[in-house]
Amino acid sequence: MLPLIFMIILTLYMIIENTVMMCQLGAVDDLCDPYSIRGLNWQLDAVIEKHKIWDCKYVGLGAMPLEYRNSKEGYLTFAKEATEIGRKLNQAGLRFFYHNHEFEFAKFNGKTGMEILMEEMDPDAVDFLIDLFWVQAGGADPIEWLHKLKGRMTLVHLKDYAVTSDRERRFAEVGVGNMNYPPILEACKSLGIEWAPVEQDNCYGRDPFESLAKSFNNLIELGAEA
Repeated sequence: MLPLIFMIILTLYMIIENTVMMCQLGAVDDLCDPYSIRGLNWQLDAVIEKHKIWDCKYVGLGAMPLEYRNSKEGYLTFAKEATEIGRKLNQAGLRFFYHNHEFEFAKFNGKTGMEILMEEMDPDAVDFLIDLFWVQAGGADPIEWLHKLKGRMTLVHLKDYAVTSDRERRFAEVGVGNMNYPPILEACKSLGIEWAPVEQDNCYGRDPFESLAKSFNNLIELGAEA
């Protein structure tokens, strides 16, 4: 029994050690920030303390609350709250970023929610993590948005967009779907993107490690640097 317990403890130790190391490298951005906007407001001091222990400089928000998404006023309110949080995190030596989905590309009086966030959030306080799949899903141009947010992002999420024969939209390994990745990668390189994690929300029964390997190999073939 003791060897089994020892192996479990050793495995947990290795997971923790590797997690800390990856956060120090800035590679595990989302792992360090499972927060809602309210969670950040309620426990910001604890969030700051945890990120400093892990030596991870990024604190992120995966999406805005549902009640803010359906009006211009909601976006304005959210932008103000996010800016306030970002300024507090800056004072602690951390950087705050916002991760998009497709709903931010709905328009309000001719302007997308994403444009409202870009204009209303203080660029010194809030960065963006652009998820290129969701930009495409929102009917926008990923390359255009990469350039629009020049200087306001160091992280992007890579995954591909595929459509099945029965018109189902699917997440796909990079290079397998229909997104135009060669110029996307060129834009990322020219804009100085530091980290581009591959994120595939659903592998549809395939071993996730196979999907990850496929995306990795395709990225290398497309000219990405490992």
